[in-house]
Amino acid sequence: MPALKQTEGDTDYELNEEYQSCWITVNNISVYICKTDEGVVVDLFPLHRETDESIAGTWATFAEASEDRKRPWRSSAGRACTKRASSSSEDN
Repeated sequence: MPALKQTEGDTDYELNEEYQSCWITVNNISVYICKTDEGVVVDLFPLHRETDESIAGTWATFAEASEDRKRPWRSSAGRACTKRASSSSEDN
């Protein structure tokens, strides 16, 4: 069974329950996604240097994600980002 299962659309995936983590490669960046008991951790590494210290990362708890109030997503570097409502061909 693969780590990711496709949900809605061509670009939407969900981590299978049997897995705690997965790696996704985006050009020259390796993205590590890890599910913990309390939430999700995401770390970014230069491609083929995944044992080095991550160059960026962020995390969120499941409790934070269940809150009703809306707020911008913030990276660990503190830059505010907004999530697109729908994906487009520019996202690839």
